[in-house]
Amino acid sequence: MKTATALFLLFITNLAFGLYGDDDLENANWKIGQEMNIFGNTILRLEGKNINLGMLNVGYKTLNQLLAEVELRAEREMWLNEKKEDEKELYKKYAGGGIIYLYLTRYLEGGADMKQFTLIVRDSTDLNEIYREELDSESPILSINSEYWWNSRMVFIPNQTKGNNFIYVIDEVGLDNNYKYKFEVKL
Repeated sequence: MKTATALFLLFITNLAFGLYGDDDLENANWKIGQEMNIFGNTILRLEGKNINLGMLNVGYKTLNQLLAEVELRAEREMWLNEKKEDEKELYKKYAGGGIIYLYLTRYLEGGADMKQFTLIVRDSTDLNEIYREELDSESPILSINSEYWWNSRMVFIPNQTKGNNFIYVIDEVGLDNNYKYKFEVKL
């Protein structure tokens, strides 16, 4: 129960900073072979194309970025030092490898449910798996103009990573024969 509470608090805190603080996370024009700077980190899209009403993008924040955000928020909101240190310890424990932000849109509601996706992180050699998570079901949201369904998720990477990493997102539905998305995070 304590773990669930801690993760919930981290989620709420991170959401307060704005999951969509970087518009490029929602950029439907991100093409294969193109780099984007999302949350201050360069990410190269290697596989998996975005198509009309169907896209999948990732962003990434390092542990150091998360800790710096805690410092800024603590100062702005005049937290007691104990609260600030507790929050930093939670990030160190549950997000030692940072947080991956996943944003997607789909034409059909079922295709935008997070249970359709598996996220895999590999090291800089692209051979050794660091983390894998089959995402739990999370209902998508209908867009304001009712043209598509969208969903987002923050994935906490518990173990520290070094150097560049590769992020794979496996889509079980395979929108337009896109079953695998691959990104390189260049640190």
